[in-house]
Amino acid sequence: MKRRDHDGFHRPFAGLAERLRKQPMPSFPAPPPAEAPSSTAAEEELPEEELFRRATADIRPLHWNRLPGDDLPLARRGTSDPVPEDETAALRRLVEKGKGFEVRFTSEFIAGPPDGAPEWLIERLHRGAFAIQDHLDLHGFVLERARLRFDGFMREAVRHGKQGVLIIHGRGLSSPGEPVLKTELLRWLNTAPWRRWVLAYASARLCDGGAGATVVLLRRNPVRRGRPSGPSRHLR
Repeated sequence: MKRRDHDGFHRPFAGLAERLRKQPMPSFPAPPPAEAPSSTAAEEELPEEELFRRATADIRPLHWNRLPGDDLPLARRGTSDPVPEDETAALRRLVEKGKGFEVRFTSEFIAGPPDGAPEWLIERLHRGAFAIQDHLDLHGFVLERARLRFDGFMREAVRHGKQGVLIIHGRGLSSPGEPVLKTELLRWLNTAPWRRWVLAYASARLCDGGAGATVVLLRRNPVRRGRPSGPSRHLR
């Protein structure tokens, strides 16, 4: 039968602390002393550069993880100044690979309207700062058919409140003189009825068609008597 104390509860650990105090403490072997780092007086006198070279002598670079510019001299790594480039090399890259080409520096670049779109707005529009919400491809259409499609497209864009649209017209390289469709598009944008809806337009980026396409920024409300009839909410 289990022993019970006078209060009626079984207390199996009663007096355990007293018994532990009477038992001798176990002894454990002391840990071996730590080995002192091996260094000679000659090594201590070496310069830090030599010590670092010896410590990293067996390190090999990971060639599959090289970063751009790792092959440049250390004096030119991490600098923000552009590396001078020979004009002949730049021209070769432009002709062979198309790198460095800017549509806005060519005679094919168009922007407007003529009566006053701010330069900063033209720049942002050309650089793609505004989302293109819809596009119309007129490339290959005869002039009359192209005008009908353009008018219908603009009506739908205005009715649905779209502001950034792209008109693809081609560069007109097959035209004997000026590009017919591109020239007419400029006239449509700058005359009634669409002139009062057009806030700005500019040639598109290369990825959106370059000189063969025009990005148009439409107003929320048409211009009346030379002023917008309401606030333009697309500028932030």
